[in-house]
Amino acid sequence: MKYLAWLERAHGYLLERSSADTPLFPSALPYPEVAGLRLGTKGLLKSTDWCRVFVNALVAWCNFVVLGCPDAYEPRVAHRSVEGIRPYADKLLGEVAEFFCPEMLSGTLSCEGKRKDLEDLVASGTGACYSGVVKVGCQQLSTALPMVAERVAIPEEAGQVDPRRCLERSRAEVVDRLPDLRLPEALWGEEVVACHRVAVHEESSLLRRLWAAKMITFVPEQELPRRRDGRLLLGGLFAVRKNEKEDRLIFDRRPENATMKRLDWAKLPAGACLCRMVLAENEILRGSGDDLRNYYYTLALPPEWVRFNAIGRRVDPKLLAEAGFDAAVPHRACLRVLGMGDVNGCAIAQATHEAVLRRGGLLDKANTLVYGEPVPKSRVWQGAYLDDLLIIYRLALAQRVALDGSFRPPAPLPQDPDVMLTRAAEHAYHQANLSRAEHKAFRCETKFKAWGAEVDGVRGRAGAPLDVRRQVWQILRKIVDLGFCTKEILQRVLGFVCFIFQYRREFYSLQHHIYRYIEGMEIDRWVRLPNQILDELRSIAFHLPFAFWSMRRELGRDLVATDATPTTGGATSAAVSEDLARELWRRSEVRGAPVRLDHAEDLLPGAPVPQEPSRFASSLCHCLRWRVLSSYTFRQTSHINLQELRAFKRELCRIASSFSSTGRIQIFVNDSKVAPRWMQTYGVPGPRLWGLEVHAGAASISPVHERQGCMMYPAVDLREGLGLFCPILEQLVAEKLVNWLWLSLPSLPFSPLRNLGRRGLLRTRECPEGDEHLPHAKWANDLWRRAIYLANLAREAGVFFAIVYPATSWAWSMPETQQLVCRDGVSVCKVDWTAYRVSEGLGAAVGRVGRCVVWVTGGLKGEIVFLRSFVLSWPVHLVNGSMAPRLRDAVLGKEYRRRLRDAAIDLVNRAGRCGGRLSRKSSVRQIDRWLEKAVEDAHGGEEKLYYVTLGVLGVQKFWRISGSALPGTWAALKAWRHLTPNRSRMPMTFYTLQAFLVVCLAKGNQAKGRERYLWWSVMLGSWLAFTALLRPGEIYKLRVEDITLPVEVAEGVDSPGMVVVIRRPKTRRVYKTQFVLVKHESVIRWMRWWLAAHRPGKRLFPWERHQWATTFKAGLSALGLESIGFTPASMRAGGATHLFREKENLPALQYMGRWSKASTLRHYLHDAFSMYTALHFSDTATTLQREAHLHVHRLDAPPPARLVDLLRHD
Repeated sequence: MKYLAWLERAHGYLLERSSADTPLFPSALPYPEVAGLRLGTKGLLKSTDWCRVFVNALVAWCNFVVLGCPDAYEPRVAHRSVEGIRPYADKLLGEVAEFFCPEMLSGTLSCEGKRKDLEDLVASGTGACYSGVVKVGCQQLSTALPMVAERVAIPEEAGQVDPRRCLERSRAEVVDRLPDLRLPEALWGEEVVACHRVAVHEESSLLRRLWAAKMITFVPEQELPRRRDGRLLLGGLFAVRKNEKEDRLIFDRRPENATMKRLDWAKLPAGACLCRMVLAENEILRGSGDDLRNYYYTLALPPEWVRFNAIGRRVDPKLLAEAGFDAAVPHRACLRVLGMGDVNGCAIAQATHEAVLRRGGLLDKANTLVYGEPVPKSRVWQGAYLDDLLIIYRLALAQRVALDGSFRPPAPLPQDPDVMLTRAAEHAYHQANLSRAEHKAFRCETKFKAWGAEVDGVRGRAGAPLDVRRQVWQILRKIVDLGFCTKEILQRVLGFVCFIFQYRREFYSLQHHIYRYIEGMEIDRWVRLPNQILDELRSIAFHLPFAFWSMRRELGRDLVATDATPTTGGATSAAVSEDLARELWRRSEVRGAPVRLDHAEDLLPGAPVPQEPSRFASSLCHCLRWRVLSSYTFRQTSHINLQELRAFKRELCRIASSFSSTGRIQIFVNDSKVAPRWMQTYGVPGPRLWGLEVHAGAASISPVHERQGCMMYPAVDLREGLGLFCPILEQLVAEKLVNWLWLSLPSLPFSPLRNLGRRGLLRTRECPEGDEHLPHAKWANDLWRRAIYLANLAREAGVFFAIVYPATSWAWSMPETQQLVCRDGVSVCKVDWTAYRVSEGLGAAVGRVGRCVVWVTGGLKGEIVFLRSFVLSWPVHLVNGSMAPRLRDAVLGKEYRRRLRDAAIDLVNRAGRCGGRLSRKSSVRQIDRWLEKAVEDAHGGEEKLYYVTLGVLGVQKFWRISGSALPGTWAALKAWRHLTPNRSRMPMTFYTLQAFLVVCLAKGNQAKGRERYLWWSVMLGSWLAFTALLRPGEIYKLRVEDITLPVEVAEGVDSPGMVVVIRRPKTRRVYKTQFVLVKHESVIRWMRWWLAAHRPGKRLFPWERHQWATTFKAGLSALGLESIGFTPASMRAGGATHLFREKENLPALQYMGRWSKASTLRHYLHDAFSMYTALHFSDTATTLQREAHLHVHRLDAPPPARLVDLLRHD
């Protein structure tokens, strides 16, 4: 507010700009005529002036935030002119005038319901204190009210509907066996005491009412579940206000809830789903809704589950005698209906409601709302939220809808979709014996409330009710005026704010420091609020008038894509059609679906299946014509996620600065992962790493990197002067203008060959710097100290550096060097340069250096990064003579050798972080001791066992150490392997495979075109994997020429079989190219039919892995087997188990499956496990498989028509 006062005083002296590209903020006040007036003035301002002052304050707040919350209120910037900001302010002024009412202006607005309790508690604050904390007790804001028997809202007769008769068969079986969901006591959750707010004198009368309504029954205590120590698991009852006359009955079942698994049946809609709705000029929205009366208490629980719902104290013997029970036996009351508070109550209630409506023809997947998923494409949206049903219809009219209040919606017609669905819902409720709350029902209304949202279908608005927003604004105003608050009040206020802001989710960014501040507040204390918290509360109040969604917004016809690297950023745009923009908007803001244009990670074996919106947007981005909007370099480097947000903010501010963009929905495509390569496709420059080499002689690094396209500064030659002491070099490093630094100093000054003087040794172990009175010794020391200084400077700036010097030099013993060695992030690596050929521009200097030490850093955080382009890539390409490739390495692929080398380097670095400095000259015992500690450290972290084992093998290979010389290391690896549980493949039986193949064949017959081709290819691929024992990756890589069919023979003559060639198998150490013989006649017939439609050089099954997985899952779902755990890898395990069951010949099975070790075979052979899994299929799955086997004869031979004709016919 101080800034607002300064802005009003300096308004006539501001430097203003009025060009088209001027940012929206900072801006001059749009209504200078009301400057000097205050919002806090009561009864003195007209409503129009009050609203103008409010908009002025909002603009001042925006200026204050954009300018960085300055302490001094004289920022030397240009402001947007009054004429430039006035059009925006006029649009806001109308919404502000609609939001405020006379009671708010006078401060007499009264709150209702829970907000009334909150307002009264704020009014109880004193605010008089010098210390900042008022040490008085604070009332508790609890919604749990004491039970009053006469106020409890319960039905006349409860438990009239059995959910098992309404639910699908599989879910009905779960409800019928609810005790199976209970966990072992060792896995129970936290022990809590239930809230039972029933007075002793009220309990008997309350239980008498519940017994009369058939909501409870009485169970002897000896039949109730107990803990191991004998204590009962008892729930409690409390009330929540429903209306002025009634209270809701809530069952606190937390002690029993902690013993159960949670069902995931409840996929609920939300009022925020309406934020995806966009209305055209000739469209309106109308809604119809129903509410079920006492819905929870209408659903009866299975009789065997009633005893797990005990509540309250022991039942009065008099009440037991009235109910006909033995009064001498202690009893407890148990709910026999679904209680509000059951951990699975929402899941069962939601699933039952949905099942009832689906039987009546409602809740089709094409028009059902689910929060977190894309909204439907149809004009009818419907959804059920526990006991509430909402059907909304986007009605198109012949004329444009007038928004001035003169429009009258047309009367609904009997053939309208929402009218027909409403009648069907009423009939479904009647058939299911569910009672409707008819006083809450509404039909074909354009103004209605549902799911917490207030909707105006003519004006096209959806948001929290206006009264709620006004009352929350009033509470915020009183908190800011008081300046004091409690933790409980702030938590409750933010709960209301979050509910309101869900319709404008960008407003959540206003809550910056307040959550962290609340976390540190004391309980039950009035605390003086600091200024930054008061500012955040003011900012929330400023935005409450606009916290609603407008469906009348226009979709932008251009798509904007932004991305950034740690140093650069950019944006592109592409024009899209109206239908495409609507589809992008429908799919937008789906959590967990980043847009990726490089699909490399999706092709990895362990990559998850991408979500549909991600695939849609990623494929779309490849097909649009993009134009570059901006390309820039950030002033300072930062984390890539922050830079991406800055790039997005830059484009958002640019679009918002144009008045023509108001009322428009702008769709952005932004990447939330660290992969900025796709921006280079559209002209935005990617990251450029600049390097600098300091050398003494011929430059060896710069020419090689320049030929590879790397950016290099001109090399600094020390022979041409004191280039190392040039201040420009220091500036390049300090300002991060260079990304990596290579220091190759002259080696002769510290060489042992020049260490002998007239008086003896020039340098000793005790005095490595030597006699600095000698000019050449002082020059060498200064040169080395300058290099160490630059290395420290690079380390502090986060610049990679490398120092190359002879390993036997006295320079390593100098104090400055030892201090650098102790720094975090510095690593030592010894390289024998003389083993490598002097070629490819490496220079003679490198060849003469001999054994060198290279130190590389990755910044201040201790991250060790080896610049493999400097050291590790040379031995692979430039080794000659004694270091040439050996015959024993011929079976190791290039990629495997690289991973072996990387794993070894990481393991040695891990040993260094544990305190051990290992080198090739270290003793074997020392290497074993520190590698064992490195393995233990990796086991405690998140490293994989395979990668650590690869590192140990790499150390053995490169340092010429046998495995027996590292007993401690391998013992640690063996123990790690024993502690890791085996992950066995889930085998599929041959019986289940046949049913699955029949389903795929039938699905393909029903489909057309590409979908038919996909179903049949998955069928043949799975069948071939089962028969030939192929891995999923091997099936994926098969090509047409890899299949060799046998010559057709006469009937009755055994076929020699079909040969499958595997060119890149997993176990290449056995055979580089492997062959599999398939003798299954039906498979051969189908493959002959399949190959006739494919040309050589193409993949045999041209689908992507995620398509195979999706289709495979869909086929299993058709059989009711989606929850068993079958994957494409189950084909190889199932085929191996099937062959072993038939032949019981392990050597032959190992040869056919191409397993290098018999021990590996145990992960695939699960004869009993496969039968156990098959015997525990659900009744539905068993029935579906039996029906599929009625058509198994169709697998004997392919269709008589050619595949090409079947696909072309569609």
